[in-house]
Amino acid sequence: GNGGENGHRHHGTLQSHGWKESLGAILEVGRCLRKTAPVKEVVEKGSAASVTTTSSPVKIGVFAFCLDMLVFPYVKRRKDSDHLIEDSHHDLDDEEIAVAIVSDIMEDPFCPLPLDMWTYDIGNRSNDRDWKRFCRIIDSFSGLMEELLGDSLRSVSSSSEMPAKWMRNCGGAALVALSDALKDSGGRATLITTRRPNYGVGALRDREAGQQSHYLRKECEQRLITPVQRVPNISAISGNDKDIVAGQFYRKLGEECAKYRVSLDIVVTNAVLSMPVSSMGSGQSQRPNMREYLDVATLSELCRATCGKFKWLRVGNECGIAIRGDDSDRLSANDSFTAEQLREELKRSALAYSGSDVVFKLRCSHGVQVKSYSPSLPLGNIIGDGIVDSAELEMSHMDSSST
Repeated sequence: GNGGENGHRHHGTLQSHGWKESLGAILEVGRCLRKTAPVKEVVEKGSAASVTTTSSPVKIGVFAFCLDMLVFPYVKRRKDSDHLIEDSHHDLDDEEIAVAIVSDIMEDPFCPLPLDMWTYDIGNRSNDRDWKRFCRIIDSFSGLMEELLGDSLRSVSSSSEMPAKWMRNCGGAALVALSDALKDSGGRATLITTRRPNYGVGALRDREAGQQSHYLRKECEQRLITPVQRVPNISAISGNDKDIVAGQFYRKLGEECAKYRVSLDIVVTNAVLSMPVSSMGSGQSQRPNMREYLDVATLSELCRATCGKFKWLRVGNECGIAIRGDDSDRLSANDSFTAEQLREELKRSALAYSGSDVVFKLRCSHGVQVKSYSPSLPLGNIIGDGIVDSAELEMSHMDSSST
């Protein structure tokens, strides 16, 4: 998401998660995955049969989206920067951190590297080389982003107001890159952000902007809670072409992810802003801090279509809960309440017992068949109409909480 030197910055007094909190949560997920990686036994037959215990591959990778670019850090050989690391015996000191940047976020974003080049098999406990590479990526991430952003980062850190470009969020492009990266293998991806995608492909406009009466009339409120993917003739309802484009984008992305067995999770943390005094009419009464519009309906519908989960972490000091004397400014990035929330949510998602590429079909007695599922829009895709044969439910991902 949009990052400052020590975190995402927003108008208002409440802090959201930052680089250090996000990276700390991801590192903790990596540690847990490494400890819980399934173990399998390999029987080697020869003059004397032997059994070797190995860990199943558990891969994890991370990249950032900031302003108008996607940033993919990876490890490469110093002596041969054009090839993957293939020699498992070379010294890790011969490696260095490199960066691949995607600047095309307006039309055709993509994953610039092969998946094996920026993900690491941290589940291999017999060989910790990939684990050390992953830790090195996490440890160098903040410094890497500061080096890339340079003067613009220092200027926003010293400014009392947020420059317009720092409110950009190219999360839509990041979602496309995740889908592109996993389309051959399938898998699960998590987008961590503080605001809705509002720049580049998949940009969502603020459907609350301009009026204060959206929640006073039933039909107006219904528009706000309807995902743009599920409104067939949205131009006639909203009169905004951006909604048409966004609806087509998220509908297509959801279908492609389901096809390639890619499950998308979206985790949103606090995002608040202060309304400038000049924008308030003389007769208006507004809260000094109001939550930024997220379009939860659209983003959660994308998660539903891909059998993923949408999580909005909004419990904390903003709800009046005192955390350690409510002295949050003195807490380190990894000790704050927001960081704890983020760590626990990512761990819960990553460590849940689950399956992929699932086909759910209810076997019935002769003469009885399934006509439909409830709810009418369940996780995954329904195959069949229940008339000729029982409908099947195909899901790219399933765990104990899937309903």
